[in-house]
Amino acid sequence: MARTTRIIWGKWDCSTCSTKGISAEPPPGETQPRCPHCGNPREQNAGEAAYLDNARDSSGRVLGANVADTAREVAIATAGADWTCGRCGGDNRAGNPQCDGCGASRNDALAPRNLGGSALPLLSSGKGLAALILTVMVPLGGWGGFHLYTTNYTQDLPGTITSLHWQHTVDLQTFVPATTGDWHAGLVESPAVMPVNGAGESPGVADIRDCEQRHHHDEQYACGTENVCVQKSRSVDDGQDCHEVCSTSDNGNGSFTETCDDVCSTSSHTEYYEECHDQTKYCSRSIDLEWCTYDTWRWEAAGQVELHGEDPAPGTTDLPWPGQGSGELQRTVRSEDYQVEYTIPEETGPKTTWDPVADQADFLGLRLGQKVRATVGWEGNVLSVHR
Repeated sequence: MARTTRIIWGKWDCSTCSTKGISAEPPPGETQPRCPHCGNPREQNAGEAAYLDNARDSSGRVLGANVADTAREVAIATAGADWTCGRCGGDNRAGNPQCDGCGASRNDALAPRNLGGSALPLLSSGKGLAALILTVMVPLGGWGGFHLYTTNYTQDLPGTITSLHWQHTVDLQTFVPATTGDWHAGLVESPAVMPVNGAGESPGVADIRDCEQRHHHDEQYACGTENVCVQKSRSVDDGQDCHEVCSTSDNGNGSFTETCDDVCSTSSHTEYYEECHDQTKYCSRSIDLEWCTYDTWRWEAAGQVELHGEDPAPGTTDLPWPGQGSGELQRTVRSEDYQVEYTIPEETGPKTTWDPVADQADFLGLRLGQKVRATVGWEGNVLSVHR
């Protein structure tokens, strides 16, 4: 990668008579250029900093540049930035050990050089702060950060048990004869066994009949070969593409350093092609098996009764079940449900929520007015209750 550099003199505007576009190249015998109209010498830090307004080519190279092409010019341009005397405010070249205006030593009178603007004044303004928030704070958090905050937000609030509800259900089932069907391969005739006290039954299989062929499944089988083509892609190298990229930097003394580099990159394109090969071909065929009707027994619902209540009295050790008689070839199946209601005070008003209780023993341990702690989310939704 080749690099070239050159020193270019900029232009400046006279702050005394407002003449524009004066060359910053110092004339022979002078350390600073002067205004051709009023004779005012250029001062880097008095609003007369140099600038480049030349056109540039596609690489960024300055066109029509005033190049520093003598040893004297190069020495001035590469000596460093001008410095301002802290005593008299005079502008001096970097190589001056003392001020041209008052004779003060550079080490005693040196003041920080201002290259004509910095980021700090921008940030001190309202627009600068707004830009900082938009360009820095928003990408770091923004709506995504707000969503994450609200998703993870919780708070613990006191609550009270305001209602207790329970329900006991008894389902009656009867063991009855039934006719159904199944695949013949899985059927073996066996006698039915009747339940005793609602248990110990076996449905049995009897009178297998009316068998017929039905579709059971599809089977895949090898039925020859076939040529299969798959579209693929690959990257093809197009070689290197090189071009010049130029940039300039302010030397702080009326000159600029232009640096040009050859930047090369490898380009490529995607090529599509087909890859074909022979492979085993598979066909599908229907597999039919025998489906038969047979007689058996099964449990069927015969009725349901419920008993429910609220707020059991203190000292209750067992809640009643509804009566449901069962006869021969019958059984009963019990189910239970226990719910507790909590009321949680919030700024927008009291909020109630119901929560299931695991079993009767846990349920009977709860009392109306009992205090609890509720974990509530961002929108007031109750996430959990701790009793």
